[in-house]
Amino acid sequence: MNHFVRGFIDGDGSIFISQGRPRFAIYSGSKGFIPDLVKEMGWKQLIIRKDKQAEVYTTEYSGKQVYYILSPLYENSNIYLERKYTKFIEIKKCRLK
Repeated sequence: MNHFVRGFIDGDGSIFISQGRPRFAIYSGSKGFIPDLVKEMGWKQLIIRKDKQAEVYTTEYSGKQVYYILSPLYENSNIYLERKYTKFIEIKKCRLK
């Protein structure tokens, strides 16, 4: 499951640092996909928002939980989108300081 979710995030997710805080967001055109994914992965349920101009749903995580969500997905992996993996490494370094 981690490989699938990492691929999904690489394609339809965002990993970034904003105002010194790590952030992670996922997007989907399916209203039910995000709640199902969150439940399956055991992540804390958050508010799912719908874009006002498009059929796109999103939820966003911030702070320490971003590391705990991304760590099992990117640690010891060898297939990933380089720029998202690089952001994960930045978040990891910030956590270790």
